[in-house]
Amino acid sequence: MQIEQASKILNILMKKKGKIEDSQWQSFVLTSRGLYVKVMRKLRDIGFVEKSDGEFFLSENFSQSLEKLAESWTNIVQAHKNGDRSIKF
Repeated sequence: MQIEQASKILNILMKKKGKIEDSQWQSFVLTSRGLYVKVMRKLRDIGFVEKSDGEFFLSENFSQSLEKLAESWTNIVQAHKNGDRSIKF
């Protein structure tokens, strides 16, 4: 259900040219307000969606988050190759 909810949110934003007023949040709801809130929080946390000046909009922060993740992973792999065995997940 979370994937379907996320898909609905992102597809609505795409149809609305990337922006929608936060007062229209009910248009995002798939089955319940709780599911919407949970998924929207995740989308905002990872940088897919932002909210500013009363609007939700698609964000470029997700690509920046992926770049940071890739850099961190490269550093972990390199440290392991150099003998660092203290790395824990």
